[in-house]
Amino acid sequence: MSDDDFRAALKLALHNISDATLAGGHYAVLMGNQRRKGVYINWSSITEALAPDPLVDEIIKIQHNVVSNSSTYNNRGRTPLVRIMHEKLLVFKKAKNINAVSSLEQYVQNIENSLTQELLATLRRVMQCRTWSEPEILSLISSVYTKASLNIDWQGIVQNLLSSHHFVNQNGRYRLAY
Repeated sequence: MSDDDFRAALKLALHNISDATLAGGHYAVLMGNQRRKGVYINWSSITEALAPDPLVDEIIKIQHNVVSNSSTYNNRGRTPLVRIMHEKLLVFKKAKNINAVSSLEQYVQNIENSLTQELLATLRRVMQCRTWSEPEILSLISSVYTKASLNIDWQGIVQNLLSSHHFVNQNGRYRLAY
């Protein structure tokens, strides 16, 4: 199956396992990582991100008799790849009152938090070397949201961030607060 189909199936499986676990109980998922055509795919981190419950422990296990042990790699002048020799046992604790709807609410909240953090990081990056007016900042960021056609009040988020302790307004121009 494709990586996207695997992510969707993995998410459904994690939710099904969570649904079958009593509140306060634990469940574990053993997940290895993968390298395909030189690209490292961190499936264990993806599993952590997709799980509906908090991660409480991870146990790193050495893999024995892996397929890559019998493979030879032609690095063609590149840095030799380190073989993946581990997998992780991820242990999650079932949160109370988690169900299909509350999981969706949590997911939407995580998207909003991620967007705010990404906007904050972007503002801090662009203000490392110069000051900006609010219209300049909004203009700089607007093309991203126009292309994505998201129905999000990103301008309100930017304005809230600009009024936070991270930035200083001097005569209508914003700079980083150090």
